[in-house]
Amino acid sequence: MIPPDVSVLTCTYDRPGMLAECLASVRAQTHASWEHLVWDNGSTDPRVQDVLREAVRDPRVRVFRSERNIDQPARRWNDLIDRSVGRCICFLDDDNTKDSIFLEALLGVLAADSALDAVTCGFREVREDGSVVENHSNFRTN
Repeated sequence: MIPPDVSVLTCTYDRPGMLAECLASVRAQTHASWEHLVWDNGSTDPRVQDVLREAVRDPRVRVFRSERNIDQPARRWNDLIDRSVGRCICFLDDDNTKDSIFLEALLGVLAADSALDAVTCGFREVREDGSVVENHSNFRTN
């Protein structure tokens, strides 16, 4: 089996609506070679399980669940990193989404400069009142 280009990693806890949007934004990517690993940190809201049952219908999505809330974020992220098989990793919090061209653009930047070890991106926050805040202070490192 050929590993995916990108492992998208998401941790979640009791935010079914936001998680559904997050998952949908990954499914909508123009670049299709990805896997999405989701850590459910012991959610008590049954709607989270409904969202995750629907998500795993896509074989690129894998879900891991702790029985109780583990208050150690690094442990959750490290567990997902250890389980990932993609050539690179993208962290995506459950309350975030990505534009459909995000993975394609990310991989394009990495392909254009083989000396890069990491790439980050800016963000666009749409607030409840409809106002938009953007931060595009991107950086690259090697």
